[in-house]
Amino acid sequence: MPPLSAEQLADYAGTYYSDELEATFVVMMQNGRLAVRRGLQREATPLEPDSTDQFRLAGMTVRFNRDAHGRINGLSMQAGRVQNIRFVKQP
Repeated sequence: MPPLSAEQLADYAGTYYSDELEATFVVMMQNGRLAVRRGLQREATPLEPDSTDQFRLAGMTVRFNRDAHGRINGLSMQAGRVQNIRFVKQP
């Protein structure tokens, strides 16, 4: 997979909320890469790209979802037996 440009990576940035976990993830650009901060965590953890719209995060797979117009509107996470935990991108 060719590296994503800073402009492409910036499309993923935003605040994502899961009703199921009552948890918030903040995806941001940090040092030219994507990173995520969970809850009250001070440090952001880098997201490692796997493929278009899919990244690795500390043993988890993060897949960004797009609407019919190609805009990112959420993400889902998988970690072992835990599958498809959904987060909605906040306005």
